[in-house]
Amino acid sequence: MGSIFAQMPEGMVGGAPGFLDFLVNKLRPKLAKEYRMDLDDQAYAGHSGGGQFGLYILLNKPESFHKYIISSPAAYEPWLDMEARWYEKNKDLKAKVFLSAGEAEVDHPLWAGSQIVSTVATMAERLTIRNYPSLDLTVKIFPDEDHLTVMPIAYTRGIRVLWDWE
Repeated sequence: MGSIFAQMPEGMVGGAPGFLDFLVNKLRPKLAKEYRMDLDDQAYAGHSGGGQFGLYILLNKPESFHKYIISSPAAYEPWLDMEARWYEKNKDLKAKVFLSAGEAEVDHPLWAGSQIVSTVATMAERLTIRNYPSLDLTVKIFPDEDHLTVMPIAYTRGIRVLWDWE
């Protein structure tokens, strides 16, 4: 199954650059004025399409957040290309990342066709091979969980791992 991301020119990822700008430069400062926030410990969490957006941020503007929970992203080809472009210009990736999927996502035609488990495995392998000095990567494939049941588990475990609560 082809990915729409693979067909888009660099920087034209379904509105991702504009949405990231909104989150970081408009929403975050507004929230910081009204609520106590630790601006030195910002996290992003996303599942499915939100997981894809998390990979987009991580591989293009990783300084936008300090920690990432990336759950069940799909279509590894565009992320491999983005990572290669990042690596070409940067030999480090400063982030703490929890990357995960549900094992049973390979048992459903739509989720299997979206290459969700393959994306998590392939990205984990690529990031590990690069040996980025500042990248703290944890990867988990949750047994018996599918695309609908894995999100709360991924978020809970991701919080525990990223904030050293385990």
